[in-house]
Amino acid sequence: MEFGYYLKELMDQKGIGVNELANLSGISGAHISRIASGKRSAPSPQTLKKLSIALGVDYSELMNMAGHVDAINQSSKAPTEDKRPKELLKVLEQSEVMFDGETYKLNDEDKKKSKLHLN
Repeated sequence: MEFGYYLKELMDQKGIGVNELANLSGISGAHISRIASGKRSAPSPQTLKKLSIALGVDYSELMNMAGHVDAINQSSKAPTEDKRPKELLKVLEQSEVMFDGETYKLNDEDKKKSKLHLN
């Protein structure tokens, strides 16, 4: 189900209009309207927290409906594998890199320092 439709349903069930939800949540009415109409993608977790309090709905339910949480295992959809950019690690193995049209030489110390920041 699209989150905007779900939000409209919740608002209807609670008898709350856009302006009242804006007042209760601290989120602008225009932003709520864009979300509810589907002109805006699912809101951020911070926005969902405000909406959950204002609507009296469980935060995890909103996170799930917005696609931020997997309903089966209730964990974040972020990948659990190593988050270091593997492509960047490959670049750091080279002795020269090109960035913004310029070539830079990397010595072993530069490579070591750069890799430390990726860990």
